[in-house]
Amino acid sequence: MCCKTMSVWEINKPNGVWCRHVENYRRCAIYDTRPNSCRSFDCLWLRGVGTEAMRPDKSRVVMVEAQDGDNPDGPKGFAAVLDPTRPLAWQEPAMRAFLENIRDRFGAIGMALGSRKRVFRAGQPLQTP
Repeated sequence: MCCKTMSVWEINKPNGVWCRHVENYRRCAIYDTRPNSCRSFDCLWLRGVGTEAMRPDKSRVVMVEAQDGDNPDGPKGFAAVLDPTRPLAWQEPAMRAFLENIRDRFGAIGMALGSRKRVFRAGQPLQTP
C-alpha cells in the first residue's frame, strides 16, 4: 500500500496512485535501485506495531510517524494514510479502535486521503478527511 498511498518525489510519483514500477501489485521492479525515500520509508506495521489484520495491504491503511509540515522541529505524531479506493476502510472496528487509542493516548492523530489531511485531537470523533 505504501507504493500506492505515498508520494515519491524522486520519481515524480504522486500519492494515491500505484507506482509505475510495481508489478502485479506485489513487487517493485526497481527494488535494488529504488529511490532513497522508498529505502528509508518504514510504516508502523513494519516496525511491529499492530496486528496482522492491520497490515496495510489487508487493512488499506498505512500508519506512519508524521511531523507537522509547518514546524519540522516540533514533536512527531502519527497519521493514518488511507487508500483512495477504500476511504472508509479505517472504520473497520479493530482499526477504528486502534486509531482512537492513538488519538487519545498521544493527544492527536492525523488522517490523510490524497491531498486532504486532517488532525483529530483527543475526544474529537474521527472521520474521513
